[in-house]
Amino acid sequence: MYEIFEKLLKRRGITAYRFCKDTGVSTSTISTWKKKNSKIGMDLAETISNYFGVSIDYLMTGKEEDKKEKDNRVIDIKDELERMRDLLKNRTRHPIYYDGEKLDDESLDAILAQYEMSLIYLKQKNKWRKDMDVWIIIKLNLLYTIWLKKYETRNPVRLAKELDIIIQIGDLKKISGCYLKIHERDFIYINEKLLENEKKYHEVLAHELGHAVLHKEDFYFFSFGKNCYENSIEQEAQTFASELLIPDEVILEHKDYTKEQLAMLTGYTPQLIAFKQL
Repeated sequence: MYEIFEKLLKRRGITAYRFCKDTGVSTSTISTWKKKNSKIGMDLAETISNYFGVSIDYLMTGKEEDKKEKDNRVIDIKDELERMRDLLKNRTRHPIYYDGEKLDDESLDAILAQYEMSLIYLKQKNKWRKDMDVWIIIKLNLLYTIWLKKYETRNPVRLAKELDIIIQIGDLKKISGCYLKIHERDFIYINEKLLENEKKYHEVLAHELGHAVLHKEDFYFFSFGKNCYENSIEQEAQTFASELLIPDEVILEHKDYTKEQLAMLTGYTPQLIAFKQL
């Protein structure tokens, strides 16, 4: 295996010392490995793999994948894209490099945002909401990436405050909530009855936040009901709400659950669950 490591060093034009300096691997670890020419642990293998951009299989065998075989196969990149997204999200375990240079958090955030947007675009193409503008979904995802990093919250009350949006509570009769702009200020009105149920309050507030972010030039009313998501504007706002309130992990950890079961688990309505993008 060490011979393969040396080959990678020569290909990159660097020394083992430079590799250790860049990755934080101790020089004694590399020296011991070279002397004994033994197998290495998975942590070191992953570090080398990430640094040089090669597979762990290549480190173990030194064999490149048969190009003819690759050309004859149907290649589905879904798992690879999602693996890379997870690697970018869970960056604390190992440093991440590009062409031998360690990437800082700002660079990784930018790459992650692009991955998230690409995955949303690919998934959205086959979704049943064909009339929804896919670029709205991409915009939403980029906003989440930035906001969740900056404000570290999915709480719509806190997010509204951070975005300088004023929340008013009052008697709106049959209307659950509404958004409007007055003298260049953003206002969200919420029916006081919703305060009795925090989850419904957050769901309506997140929905109106979607209007505040995506549809600033108009005003919108929202009520829970059978036909409240028939037009694309309401669909976009509800997609915003579902992405903000429901982390991907909740859906991924309960893949076999129905919308109704997920609603019971999270406390949100099945209508909100239906708009979650995965």
